[in-house]
Amino acid sequence: MIDACRRGDVDAYLNCFTGDLRERLEKLASEQGKEKFSDYLKEMLQPIKNIALQQPKGFAKGDQAIVADFVFADRTEQQTFWVRRTKEGWKIVGVEAIKPVPVLVPYGTPVKGL
Repeated sequence: MIDACRRGDVDAYLNCFTGDLRERLEKLASEQGKEKFSDYLKEMLQPIKNIALQQPKGFAKGDQAIVADFVFADRTEQQTFWVRRTKEGWKIVGVEAIKPVPVLVPYGTPVKGL
């Protein structure tokens, strides 16, 4: 998904999703137009400095939760992605709201200052 966003590859991005979420995203891409949606995908990742994925949580059968920390220059945000194994591989079926993460040492703080 991240690589597809960086490239602005709408089809590859949509292929990361399944179910109702994919249908909503396809509708949004169609309404905006492929070129504008591609630009949106690229712009969405520009301010992100780093992405950290936590160990997947979930049950042996069923959906798995993958928590991602998005590190920006001035803040960190956390978002949970729900994924499901399909015949085509793992697909995102749900995304929770973004939550702010308290940061003890802001991104870019010189090591000497600690």
